[in-house]
Amino acid sequence: MRKIALLFMLAIIAVSCEILGGEIDVVGTGLTFADGSANSVEFKAKGGSKRVGFVSGLDWSATSEQEWLTITPKSGTAGDAEVKIVAARNEELTSRRGYVDIVLSNNESYRITVEQRAAEPIFEVGENGEYIVSSEGGEVEVVVTTNVEFEVYIKASAQSWLSYDDTRAAAHSETLIFIVESNDTSKVRSTEVELISSNAEVLEVITIQQKAKEADDSDDDNSDGGDDDGSGEEMPWYAGELDWVFDMSVLPEVRIDVK
Repeated sequence: MRKIALLFMLAIIAVSCEILGGEIDVVGTGLTFADGSANSVEFKAKGGSKRVGFVSGLDWSATSEQEWLTITPKSGTAGDAEVKIVAARNEELTSRRGYVDIVLSNNESYRITVEQRAAEPIFEVGENGEYIVSSEGGEVEVVVTTNVEFEVYIKASAQSWLSYDDTRAAAHSETLIFIVESNDTSKVRSTEVELISSNAEVLEVITIQQKAKEADDSDDDNSDGGDDDGSGEEMPWYAGELDWVFDMSVLPEVRIDVK
């Protein structure tokens, strides 16, 4: 009689079991992650989505306190279930960790740990790194795309004619504004500006070159076609009228004898 009762109890247990992936898994009122799923997932810095399957004995809800994580669906009923976890792009240079909590209707909680890798350092300067300015001066705008902190260093020898005003920031990019004073000399001037990281590493070097003032050659034009003696003054024979005459009386007397 006892053997019959034992066999009957085993039969009841067998009926209450659920076959998952070819294996028998007793669910009860708890939660079991399905084969091929785990209670932890990892994302690259660029983000993406991953699915986690599980079997729940009760109704459930899923939540996360991390703003960079999105979960769908946010709730479900007992039985086979699956949540889709979406991680946003990580722009920081450090990795981060978040959690997804699945809470059953009896307040039992099961946690999924989410790890995301750090972003790769980015530092790109627009154009070719060399900027040419007219002698009148003006503004130079340098577009920098980066996710690292940096400083602008101008050589002391160039600070009299080149200064750094401010930045205009956009998503993942900044516009550096340099003010160039007018160049009143006949010489071209140039300097290198270093963009330096917070740990004193030179990330990029840009060159700003300013043209010389153009020479005013209007004084060199001779509109009357005259020549000069190199002094810049006209020669006396171009005065217009002669201010001297020949005195014939001082000429020697010349005789011509005709035979």
